[in-house]
Amino acid sequence: MTRLRRASLAGILPPRAWLERASFGGFVGVALLLVIFSRAELSVVERLVHGVRDTLTPVMGVVARPTDALHDGLGWAGRQFALADENQRLRAQVDQLLAWQSEAIRLEVENASLREVLSAQRQRPVPIVSTARVVADSRSPFVHTRLLDRGINGGVRDGMAAIGAGGLAGRVIDAGQRSARLLLVTDLNSKIPVLVLPSRDPAILTGDNGPSPRLDFLPLTPRVTAGDRVVTSGAAGILPIGLSIGHVVDAGDGAFRVRPTVDWSDLQHVRLIQAQPLAEPGAGRTR
Repeated sequence: MTRLRRASLAGILPPRAWLERASFGGFVGVALLLVIFSRAELSVVERLVHGVRDTLTPVMGVVARPTDALHDGLGWAGRQFALADENQRLRAQVDQLLAWQSEAIRLEVENASLREVLSAQRQRPVPIVSTARVVADSRSPFVHTRLLDRGINGGVRDGMAAIGAGGLAGRVIDAGQRSARLLLVTDLNSKIPVLVLPSRDPAILTGDNGPSPRLDFLPLTPRVTAGDRVVTSGAAGILPIGLSIGHVVDAGDGAFRVRPTVDWSDLQHVRLIQAQPLAEPGAGRTR
């Protein structure tokens, strides 16, 4: 009886022994699989790898799309901000260069006039009285004017020349306390004494509500050709001398028009300047 009990107890193994036997069996199984795979053809393994890769690649592409879209969107936004800053900087540089060009042309015409008339009194540099912003466009088939956000309180007076990017835009005709009306050179009521360069033929630039004002009252034998530059003559002290307006275009039948150099679609700010008053006869003369 005792022997049978010992035999039955000997048949029951503890858990640790079972775990050791199972581990040993697992190692043997893995070793057999490695032997089998080592002897199998490599093409089977490659096909298995290709199959897994082909299956996962579309999934990874779909997962990556939102990230790529976000990255592209942020890059596009950054480029837009950079382009806006660069555009603003370039516009400021262009405005400054055009202002220098306008002043150089004015001084050129003034110096030429002084060389011809030695007794003439040299004009002082034309100061910029104010800078105004165009806040409204009253242009119509019958009126070409703009509304400015500066008036008498800002130093603006009737008759002041308004310089835009590129040249003379017009002159102030109705200055209020905080606003003013700008009459464009293309308006039907605009008449400006001008000179045509390099011939220096005098004329009157007359607006007719069209895009290119006329050159009226030219000499009987004008020396004007298409492409000549047109500037203010400063006659009667209405406007400063030498302000650039545009270039001559041939209208046919001996008539000439002027294409303004101002970009009307981008006329957002103007510089307002005042003609220097003419010296009275005998001023500065000593007895």
